[in-house]
Amino acid sequence: MKHKATSTLINMHTIKPLDEKIILDNIKNKKLIVTVEEHNIIGGLGSAVSEVIAKYSVNLPLKKFGVNDFYSKSGSYEYLKKLNGLKSEKIIQEISNFLNV
Repeated sequence: MKHKATSTLINMHTIKPLDEKIILDNIKNKKLIVTVEEHNIIGGLGSAVSEVIAKYSVNLPLKKFGVNDFYSKSGSYEYLKKLNGLKSEKIIQEISNFLNV
């Protein structure tokens, strides 16, 4: 019997201080940790979460979505989301590919 995948969405309204407990409490029985942020992935939420999983020796892969470290063009919000791979369709596709769903 195929198990149904479960996911949890956490809105991290601050990175400092980072709520380590909410992260640790919600990654139990998960296959993947995903962070999505609308700015540079270096030094952002994904980096902070990676520090938590390293600190507590969590053995889960981490997929970070955000702006890669480059100077971007300017444009509309929708254009910039598409340019940086932050459209929901793209995120779903990459997670599905990673999980082989």
